[in-house]
Amino acid sequence: MSDRNSRWLNSMWAALAACAWAAAAQAQTADPLPLEVHTLASSSVAVPVEHDFAISVAGSYKVTLIDLNAQTAPVSSVKLVVTQGTSVVGTALTAAGSTTFNATTPGTYTLHVVGTPGATAGSGTIGMTVAAADGTQVAAFADVLALPSKPLPGAEVVTNARFTVSGSACQCKVRLHDLGFPQNLQTLILAVVDEGGAQIRASLDASATTETTVTLPVGNYRIFAVGVAASAEIGGLFSQSVVSTTDNAVLYQHTDPLGAVALVDTITLPAGSYTLALADLGFPSGSTLARLAAAVVLGGQSVAVQMVSGTSPAFNAVADSYSVYSIAAPPAGGVGSFTLKLQAAPAAPVLNLARSVVAADAQVSGFSFDAMLPAAGAYTATVTDFQFPAPLTTAGAALVQNGAIIGGALSSTGTINVTNATAGPVTLLMFGQGTGPGGLLGAELAPAAGGTPVLDVTQGVGSSFVARKLSILSAGNYAVTAADVGFPAPFANFDVVVTQGTTRVGSVFTNGTFVFPATPGNYTVNFLAQPAGTDQAGTYALQVAAAPPAPTLNFTSDRPSVASGGTVNLTWSTTDATSCVASGAWSGSQQTSGTFKSPALASASTFTLTCSGVSGTVNKSVSITIDAPSAGKSGGGRLDVTMLMLLGGVLLLTTRRKHFRA
Repeated sequence: MSDRNSRWLNSMWAALAACAWAAAAQAQTADPLPLEVHTLASSSVAVPVEHDFAISVAGSYKVTLIDLNAQTAPVSSVKLVVTQGTSVVGTALTAAGSTTFNATTPGTYTLHVVGTPGATAGSGTIGMTVAAADGTQVAAFADVLALPSKPLPGAEVVTNARFTVSGSACQCKVRLHDLGFPQNLQTLILAVVDEGGAQIRASLDASATTETTVTLPVGNYRIFAVGVAASAEIGGLFSQSVVSTTDNAVLYQHTDPLGAVALVDTITLPAGSYTLALADLGFPSGSTLARLAAAVVLGGQSVAVQMVSGTSPAFNAVADSYSVYSIAAPPAGGVGSFTLKLQAAPAAPVLNLARSVVAADAQVSGFSFDAMLPAAGAYTATVTDFQFPAPLTTAGAALVQNGAIIGGALSSTGTINVTNATAGPVTLLMFGQGTGPGGLLGAELAPAAGGTPVLDVTQGVGSSFVARKLSILSAGNYAVTAADVGFPAPFANFDVVVTQGTTRVGSVFTNGTFVFPATPGNYTVNFLAQPAGTDQAGTYALQVAAAPPAPTLNFTSDRPSVASGGTVNLTWSTTDATSCVASGAWSGSQQTSGTFKSPALASASTFTLTCSGVSGTVNKSVSITIDAPSAGKSGGGRLDVTMLMLLGGVLLLTTRRKHFRA
């Protein structure tokens, strides 16, 4: 980020903080969205890593970035920067290594890391440490750079989790288990690393061994696992666990899907007999899934049931927590959807939902949103294309309940009217395709007779997307401020829009602030961006707070008129203004308060001053006239009394002389 942009960014946030956030004298006692600074990236690159840490004493600090698998599976690229608020502090790292920064004030600082893992399985595991000038460690983190989860991700997944050993050192058994759903993985490896990233404590390669015993001292640890399937369309399922050999206490246990396998839900089942039903919905119209299967998994160790489309034979469950996974793959470039029901006959289903799926190479994006209808009756679902920042080229939606589409399906945006919905779960499926900068879909599901919506969502399409829910407690004006921090590169473009339900209430393109009037209720701030640069990542700053009042301006002159060639002194002051611009008989940027001596004026002149603030603009003008010339200083005009008396005396003397001669 250039010095000019940095100064602009800092002055903007300072101006906002100085003036308005004092306006929180309203009943809303806190900002609806406190300042957040967040790094995001395109879906084709690794998910950025961010960690906050606290500095208690001002001074110089050293940040070290470690590629933990540099010898066997190095990253392709990695970059790191430290921020405090909206400011970048110190010099960014462009590779593993160390850099220093000066913490001028105590407070919260943030590490932002972007990068690309290498081609070797296990690449992307990184460590970060922060130390004071005397070497005292302030913070330490371990993490992983990995591709984001997608509706149909690639054939590789990297998991990253944290667990703690407390009380005393643990003689622990570390296990890595391939569940074989739908088939065994090609590669499956695991590493246990100190939280600070200083040491790898245990490692496993499932092709050689699936468990090992290791002594773990008291402390915090990161467990990383990498699974590679035969193909993304097949995928796989594996679990990891850390168990004490002393008392069988489970310190950590997790199951991870990859490829076409996805977690549908985790649910606690009472003991009993259950069936699992699975069906292709055929939505959008004409779509047929190439593959559809599901599995119910107990404790990450065994598959209770595995089946394809249809209804499974009944299986007996013990009282425990179960996870349900599915494989749903449309044809290449296609989209589709399915419904899944887990039920203890003849009771109501314990799990009843639908999901959209898209092929890895599809141009259309699919989304699924679950809701609960509180009562039977009529409902209306409204799907909106906000046409922000650009209209969508394709959109569609359907409501699914009890394994079937209800109220008809939409092939574009519009309204779905349901007259006979039952109380219970319902799923809204949406598909959309954007071009260029992407677009924004909105959906609201509410009782037809009116009332509180049971579902109110927005979804970005074709761009990096972040949505933040706002709860506005007090009516008033609120200011949304967005800025590009510039790490690792400025965004190609970004846009912010505030929505309420399916209504757009305000927006801003790139850096800036806009104010929207709000009544108490729920709103959504939507951030859509196109990351740029070789890292395809960017960092934004976003805040919503009570807006200051509209600016006021007092603008006067020390006199309303002057003689030709005279000057005037202008004086002005403002409240809640951040900038002023002169026009008319003067020009250029002006301070928000000050004085100005005009040049010599030869004709009537009007001075105009326009001042802007977060909540609007105000302008005022001062007009100056030119006085008429005084008598005796130029031809014509009235004669004064003295001159009239002199002329009268001369005339009287002349008359007497004429009379004497006569």
